[in-house]
Amino acid sequence: MSDIALEKDCYDNALLCPECGGNNLHHGAVTMYSGTEDAKQVRITRTEGEVFSSWIAPRKTSGNPSSDRGGIVIEFWCENCHGEWGGRPAHHIHNFRLQIQQHKGTTFLDWDIPSK
Repeated sequence: MSDIALEKDCYDNALLCPECGGNNLHHGAVTMYSGTEDAKQVRITRTEGEVFSSWIAPRKTSGNPSSDRGGIVIEFWCENCHGEWGGRPAHHIHNFRLQIQQHKGTTFLDWDIPSK
């Protein structure tokens, strides 16, 4: 996991890439995990483009960033280190996951970077 960085001077709180520090991030799929506290299952709701899906899964294998409450995951990719300027083909792109999770009334924000 990586800390959240914002660019305050140029683009008033622009979210920065957790790998290269650039401000050219694009968001993609959004996944929401919901259920009651400590429930064994969670409802997963995902949108990607115009595709919407929803299903129920065991909490332990759901991908929920929170171990006992709700969570939201927003996938991003960066033009600078994954786009045409990064020199890597599109099928090599690993999305960064901005995770919003709750634990005992506190909300946490962090990056999940699959390559790390």
